[in-house]
Amino acid sequence: MTLLHCKSWKKWLLAIVVIVAALGVLFWWFQIRDVPLRISPETTRITEPRTADGRIDYWRAYEDKYEPPETKTDQNGYRLLVETMLMPINKPNNKKDEEAVQKSQRYQRLYQKLDLPVDLEPKYEFKFAVQIVCDDFRAQGIEPNYGTVEEQLTRPWTLENFPMLRDWINDKEPLLSVVAEAVRKPFFIIPVVRCSDDYWIGSPVDGDEYQRFRSLGRAFLYRFHYYLGIGDIDRAIDDLVTCSLLGRVLMQQNDPSWALVGITIEGFAQEMDIAANPEHPPTRAQYERLLHELENLPTLPKADEVLAAGRFGKLDLLQLFARGANVGKYTDLVKLVLGDQSGSQGRYLGYDWNVLFQEANRYYDTLEEEKEFEPVGNPFESPWFSLKSREKRSLLAADALFCYPPEVVMILNETSQQKSLRQSFTRHEQRAEEQKNKIRQQMSELP
Repeated sequence: MTLLHCKSWKKWLLAIVVIVAALGVLFWWFQIRDVPLRISPETTRITEPRTADGRIDYWRAYEDKYEPPETKTDQNGYRLLVETMLMPINKPNNKKDEEAVQKSQRYQRLYQKLDLPVDLEPKYEFKFAVQIVCDDFRAQGIEPNYGTVEEQLTRPWTLENFPMLRDWINDKEPLLSVVAEAVRKPFFIIPVVRCSDDYWIGSPVDGDEYQRFRSLGRAFLYRFHYYLGIGDIDRAIDDLVTCSLLGRVLMQQNDPSWALVGITIEGFAQEMDIAANPEHPPTRAQYERLLHELENLPTLPKADEVLAAGRFGKLDLLQLFARGANVGKYTDLVKLVLGDQSGSQGRYLGYDWNVLFQEANRYYDTLEEEKEFEPVGNPFESPWFSLKSREKRSLLAADALFCYPPEVVMILNETSQQKSLRQSFTRHEQRAEEQKNKIRQQMSELP
């Protein structure tokens, strides 16, 4: 090979290297590189307040909007209930028990947000009527049927039927009186808490809290039928109305889980029929009083209003992902949603976080406008996903979070919640109207 040919070959090789390097740089710039999040109304939705390191402080923004100063005063009915019936903080025996540690931290923060002492002790012990009856039967050598006992307590009954519930009736009087007072307070605000400053918005205090409120609803249901059994219609009406109010104030919290608990509890009230005991029929005045109370219950919120309140929480979580943070058991968004769950596609590709945020806001805008969200597509069914443009890939990533998430990131998916919550609210509204129509029908049949 001549010297001329050698130089020519080197030039071609150099040209190829330069071209490949240039293509590599271009591929990195347009495909692999992440476009960092820019704070603006179009992306982060709000531009203030900020954290010390410059992030949007969604937590404080949520508190400013949904948790007024009255949250920590006697004007807040939930605060009264916490002071009365919430379980005390149980210090974990083992610091390695992460769940117990976080639960203890959440309760401490809840008490602080309500301006209550962290060593709070409940004033009343919560007892379950059905369990008391079943335990009494077992003490007599009789194996009870839980469902049968519950069914009997949802029909008019007296202490002749269940003498073992005498103490339960007496013990429940002060507790349910507090509930009746709490739901009639000017405010009923359940503050959101988190177990650390990096935790996203929306962590419940404790799943057991939902069950405690359902149990309160059942207590009103059982005592209502006791009052019917002894012919005290006025006090039965009091319990029916209080149970309805308890359901309504829970439905007005900005959280789908609390809304569903509220629907369940008001559903108990809708099962209550003051004419269920023919031996003690209600008077026209009692019917009129009940109908007036039901017609003046707080307005039912819309399902989309409840879901739209979650915008701050989801943007807060996306912001943590955008900064590469690991949030609890949820690792970085790209690896979790578009890497591990869609083969090797997308794992090492870049995303435009501004597009992700804009698409998330488009989702919540449709909720506020009570419209159906139309996703761009499903990345798990999209061929040649890795060859999509970064913008299209980012749109698909956002839609994956809200519409097609794998099970592990259901925390972000509200499309299914939207449909089920809308259906639940619609059915509940229909049942509420049927309840009032039934009372009107009963009144029309009076002599």
